[in-house]
Amino acid sequence: MGALLLMGGGLYLGLGRAAALARRCAALNAWCAALAHWEGELAFRLPAMPELLQSLSVKSASPAREVLAAVRKGMGDLGEQSFSAIWARAVDEHSEALAPADRELLCRLGDLPGRCGWEDQRRGVETLRQSLQAQEARLRSDLAREGKVYGTLGLSAGALLTILLL
Repeated sequence: MGALLLMGGGLYLGLGRAAALARRCAALNAWCAALAHWEGELAFRLPAMPELLQSLSVKSASPAREVLAAVRKGMGDLGEQSFSAIWARAVDEHSEALAPADRELLCRLGDLPGRCGWEDQRRGVETLRQSLQAQEARLRSDLAREGKVYGTLGLSAGALLTILLL
């Protein structure tokens, strides 16, 4: 019974790593969709920032929804804090599924509003969306290849530990 528990624990750890990759992939997908919508809003409507954030938070999936809603709430502190500080705090608090490199890319987006024109903002959002889409594509191929490998490695580690303890 103990041997089965050790092997099952190893398998659980391996599959947990694969699940973390899948969560990161889903989060990147949600951000790509939200940024595509943001890009369209900037290209065709040019809404005020609170209206834009409200629209995006309603139409986006998690974790983008939570970040955009937190930034919308934080707009009340805009005189005390800069938009980029509000944005960075919201990204850090609500994007635990993303890797630090992904969060860093998203934090750069907070520097755009108010510092450049609408067309430059749209290009910045488009560039970020393309970067995240490329990262998501790489991650999907890694997940397809490495997802099963993590499960096998976990099971093998559990079996090895079982053999060592016997």
